[in-house]
Order: sequence, then C-alpha cells, then structure tokens
Amino acid sequence: MKQLLVTAAMLIGFSPLQAETLNRHIAYYIPGTDLVTFSRSALTARLCDDCATERFSVDADTLFQERQSNIDLSRATELYLRRNQELIFIGVDREDNSIDYINFGGYASDEY
Repeated sequence: MKQLLVTAAMLIGFSPLQAETLNRHIAYYIPGTDLVTFSRSALTARLCDDCATERFSVDADTLFQERQSNIDLSRATELYLRRNQELIFIGVDREDNSIDYINFGGYASDEY
C-alpha cells in the first residue's frame, strides 16, 4: 500500500513538461569503430548497428575522458587516431545536438 501511495504521488507531480526534458541528455555506448570522424568542432558517429551516422557539435563545455580520467583535446585526438578503443561512451545533449562528454575506453574498472 505504501508503495502504491508513493507511486501515485510521483505520478501526480509528473507533468508533460517534465517528460519533454526527461531524455534531453542520453549516453550511448558504441564500439570504437563506430566513431567515424572526430575534430575539435564536431564528431560523427553511428549510434546503433542499423543507424545512419549522425553529426554532433563539440564545444568548449565538452568533457574529454580516457577510462573516466579527464584528458585534453590533444589526447582525445590521439586516441581517436589510434583506433584501438573497443568501447566509447558518448553523452549527447539532444536539445542542441552537441556532445556533453566522450569517454574513450569506457569505465576505469571492468568490475561494475
């Protein structure tokens, strides 16, 4: 009963406006081979196996990481050019079609 009341209270407070912004920021986990192009101003990636490539802008607020450690643009470019990352996490701001973060190599630990 308590769970039902909590759920009902959450639904009452949930408005359509919140639903529109709920999925503004989305994380994609892609194989390194699906990062097609990368530069200081944009990147192109294939976000799923059957998807066409999509272009996203990179700006001054984009965070670059290697296995969850912050890196600079130069190191990020080096990692892209090496093409040896099995997994890349890309955080996308769908409202302005920009990249929040790009994490080369995934998590710092293989244990989740």
